[in-house]
Amino acid sequence: MTEVEGVVVRPLRAADEPEWQILWAGYLTFYRQRLSAETTQATWRALIDPGRPEMIGRVAALGGRVVGMLNAVIHPNTWSIAPVCYLEDLYVEQGLRGRGIGRSLMRRSPRRAGAPAGAASTGAPRTTISPRSGSTISSPGAPAG
Repeated sequence: MTEVEGVVVRPLRAADEPEWQILWAGYLTFYRQRLSAETTQATWRALIDPGRPEMIGRVAALGGRVVGMLNAVIHPNTWSIAPVCYLEDLYVEQGLRGRGIGRSLMRRSPRRAGAPAGAASTGAPRTTISPRSGSTISSPGAPAG
């Protein structure tokens, strides 16, 4: 699978909230989940808060429009002295799936802990994910399409 030409992956910005909210609602529907408005707002605020470096939000834009999102959390773990990046949420607009946008989001996910906001790296020795059965992610280490 090749990545879609023109996809820009970047850190989440406050101005992205309307489009992020639409993607978030689609993500929750896909996973058959309901969250309170309070939880959704707390999640949004944490993702854009520079004082919460453990919370990471990325978006994929195509033609200037946000079409995908990635939310991740950097946290300590019991199997390493370095923190782990847990890719918690990954979602691409339904009509654009299978074109490599999810893969682009994952490839540009954080990798170095303590990196400044917007940095491409978090230092976490690994990224963990738990895909829903039937998703296009083939294994925990494989990028999404």
